[in-house]
Amino acid sequence: MYTFKRIMIALMVAFTTIAAVTVKPKPRYDAVQALTNVAPQYSSLISNRYTQKEEDLRIAQNDYIDLIDYQKLGVINNLELYVKQDDLSFRVVNLDTGYLWGSNFNFDYLDETSPLHDEGDLGANEGWKKIFNSPASVSYYHKTNIREEYLYSNHLSRKTFINTTTTNKVGFKVKTSFFLSKVKFEYEVYLDQEGLHFEVPFDSIEEGDTFKLASIKLYPFFGAAKRNRIPGYVFVPDGMGALIRFDDAYDKGIYTKRFYGPDYGIYLKSSEEYLTLNTYGVVHGVNQNGFISVIESGASHAILSHYPSQLTTDFNHTYVSYEYRKDYIQYLNKSKTSSVILVQENKNKYDIKQSFYFLSGDNANYVGMANKYKDKLIKEGVLEKTNHGDIPIHFDVLMSESKKAFIGRKVLKMTTSSELEEIISRLNSNNISNITLTLRGWQKGGYSLTGPRYSSVEARIGGKRGLTKFNENHDNVYLESDYFKVSSRGTNYHKGDVGQSIGQELLEENEGRSYFLRPDVSIKNYRKNLEKNSVYSDGIHLSSTNYLYSEFVSKRNREEQIETIKEFINVADKTSVSGSFDYLFGASRITDITLYSSQQKRFSDTVPFLAIVLSGYKDVFGRNSNFFANTTNELLRLIDYHIYPSFYITNESSYYLLNTESEHIYTSRYLDWEEEIKRQYDFVNDALKHVVNEKIIKRVIIDAGFVKVSYSNGVIIYINYSGATKVDGIHQVDASSYKVVL
Repeated sequence: MYTFKRIMIALMVAFTTIAAVTVKPKPRYDAVQALTNVAPQYSSLISNRYTQKEEDLRIAQNDYIDLIDYQKLGVINNLELYVKQDDLSFRVVNLDTGYLWGSNFNFDYLDETSPLHDEGDLGANEGWKKIFNSPASVSYYHKTNIREEYLYSNHLSRKTFINTTTTNKVGFKVKTSFFLSKVKFEYEVYLDQEGLHFEVPFDSIEEGDTFKLASIKLYPFFGAAKRNRIPGYVFVPDGMGALIRFDDAYDKGIYTKRFYGPDYGIYLKSSEEYLTLNTYGVVHGVNQNGFISVIESGASHAILSHYPSQLTTDFNHTYVSYEYRKDYIQYLNKSKTSSVILVQENKNKYDIKQSFYFLSGDNANYVGMANKYKDKLIKEGVLEKTNHGDIPIHFDVLMSESKKAFIGRKVLKMTTSSELEEIISRLNSNNISNITLTLRGWQKGGYSLTGPRYSSVEARIGGKRGLTKFNENHDNVYLESDYFKVSSRGTNYHKGDVGQSIGQELLEENEGRSYFLRPDVSIKNYRKNLEKNSVYSDGIHLSSTNYLYSEFVSKRNREEQIETIKEFINVADKTSVSGSFDYLFGASRITDITLYSSQQKRFSDTVPFLAIVLSGYKDVFGRNSNFFANTTNELLRLIDYHIYPSFYITNESSYYLLNTESEHIYTSRYLDWEEEIKRQYDFVNDALKHVVNEKIIKRVIIDAGFVKVSYSNGVIIYINYSGATKVDGIHQVDASSYKVVL
């Protein structure tokens, strides 16, 4: 025993000696990101990274639909609804403009002598005509093979029409029975004071004994436009927002994407920007006619698809399909060398409700769509007008981290409570006072590998007393906590707390580096810690809320997971989230919002739809400015989109984060960034302080990279991304700059 002790002491001394020899000198500063002011090339300004000037100003006229043989069901406000009972197609007339919207179209254009015929039309045989006219279709599984059946593909399928018009509702109900798949369901189409609606009650869905329902779609050709006969576009909520303009460029391919990103519970993954909102929109003639469609129920299991013209059909058309089942791979051994394909046994339980809100005149564009969506959220109490003088600024503050030590882990002090107090004082002396903070690594053990246990404060940053005192002196302090995703190397949870996929595997990300917790475990942990944490701060920043997964132990689908996340947001007095899904908008603030779309080839523009929805009614911050590649261009985008700046800071040099989970933070020391923080804040604040509580009502692209944004209080801001001086009337805007017109 004595000999063993001597050996251990000798080893520890030797290790300490070696460590002492290899320790590098303490760095005095971080290298600040090189500041760049390189104007984008013209080719970039006319790419889908930016919004493009409206060039096609033709008057929209939909000659492919009419009211012949249609029965008028009634009128509510400015909308009339017509239906043809024979084929269940319908028409909506916007009385403000007289424009006609239809669920299908006439086939007169197939006659080559018709003025509606165009050279190169694909045409349609009798089979395609039945598809075009079908009001509904189902996809179903024959064993593991998926097939699709349209209502009119087989003459033995059945339908029953029921007029449901009452005093406050104009519409009809349909009972459908598909012959091949044996699927039956009811759906309703109706107008009310708000707009047009589709509904499918889950309880109305029936299946046969052989085939399993995969998905349902209704009226996929509603709002379709033939080739480029009608000028316009489709808005899709991809990242910040994107447009797909109508044209004849058939080589762009189909666009299809799941709302709210992939479902890890059924092995779906994606590295692209997600569909952030439960909506899409269609414009027929810019500033003439349009609608925005909102999925009120079922969005988390819905897929948005856009087919350009000249790809299977002559019509640009966009629709939503609602998924009830999915096939998946079931592995038969741990090495995953043997597997079978299975189909989800039970249907995802949810009702479908999809609404259409019609727009006309100056509102018939993506800005009008965003403001219609915004008004809806205001009415529902989700958004409330902000009340600021100067714009807010956000700081992610890393207080402590940990790294592997000879025995266990060593906690690294990065920012103490008293040091953060000094940083705030220095910011105030620089006339920056509207500050909001996210404290990371405040918990015992440091930032990484400690979740989901958030019940005590790390002593090295000042402990409970220091953090409590700091919170008493400052508002808008949020403690970062992650109750949804944990490190696979962490120890503060049981394997039974981890969610399971449909194949009964642990829900994981990054090749097993992270696990996702069961929703019922997450909310239990959160409630347990919430009261304790309120002593340190009244605000909680919830991480990983932008992962939406089905979980097959607690048997919660994505719709039910959304309700759990909303419960997280509603329980605390103040909550903060990262990301931009619409079900998170009830949070007090939103950080790390994306400023771009996924810029797929089929997109023509990136538009600030998401930012317009939230402007003046929610504090929204961009990604950390420490890591901008082109500083001036990114700051101009913040001003253009009405997004506030954010930084990642520490008191100590980021050098000490090497070999930790935070080593990607390569420059963060506050004193090195102080001057640049002041410069960037003033640059953005000098523009947005005039409109900080206002909403964007109009956005016009005057020329490539030259934008005019109008606000509800009459203020106009010009943004010039280009490298040349731009002029609009009497207003001249320097290159890579902006101008505020009060």
